[in-house]
Amino acid sequence: MARADWIARHTRVATVIFVAIALLAVLALGGQAFIASDAGRAMIVRALPLYAPKSGLRVTAGRLEGNVFGALTIHDLALADPTGVFATVPVVDLAWRPWTLVENQLTLLSATAPTMAVLRRPQLRPSADDRILPDMDIVVGRLTIGRLDLAAPVTGVAEAVRVEGSGEALHGRAKLKLMATSATGGDIVNVRLDAQPDADRFDVAATVAAPAKGTLARLLALPGALDVQIAGKGTWRDWHGMRRRGWPMRRWPTSR
Repeated sequence: MARADWIARHTRVATVIFVAIALLAVLALGGQAFIASDAGRAMIVRALPLYAPKSGLRVTAGRLEGNVFGALTIHDLALADPTGVFATVPVVDLAWRPWTLVENQLTLLSATAPTMAVLRRPQLRPSADDRILPDMDIVVGRLTIGRLDLAAPVTGVAEAVRVEGSGEALHGRAKLKLMATSATGGDIVNVRLDAQPDADRFDVAATVAAPAKGTLARLLALPGALDVQIAGKGTWRDWHGMRRRGWPMRRWPTSR
């Protein structure tokens, strides 16, 4: 009799656990189905402005299209600071892995925008956080901006730039590949970076060709043309590389 009671009691416990797991699974699947619906996508759009970092950055979107859990198209994306909108992206196609957010990682397989407009320089609030890399891991497999329009308030005259690249910030280490070409100013920028601040690592290779009064010269207020090739490895405190700027390569130590 005691054995029968034991079996009955544990059967009830097992049944309760099974039912609880089944209910959680149903809720999870139901929640996933809702998020993937038109109503779910609309809810995400309404929730975007709730992201409110101390810098004052605000993100809004007109609507979402496609699979929220895979290939997604965002329409009428806008970035704003405390004074208003400073950049707009009419359409951006994303391919991403949302489940990596559970591991505190944002994974974008690709992000493609045919056009993007920067209306002015952002005026974000300064932060007391002196960290160089974000506290969330970020992976961007491929980034493409077909035409990045910089309005006159950004550089002094209207400019158009194409941007391609990839990058990641994983476990305190940043890797970046970036290629930018200016259709209006004639600039070419090609950068490869591998940096790990906590491990005192800093490797970089860069080619910059910026004509006088070109996009980069106006953006950085350079007094004239800039034509530089840089390559080197080392640490943040003791970096040694090579620089060429219209003359043979030479040793170029820097320190921070």
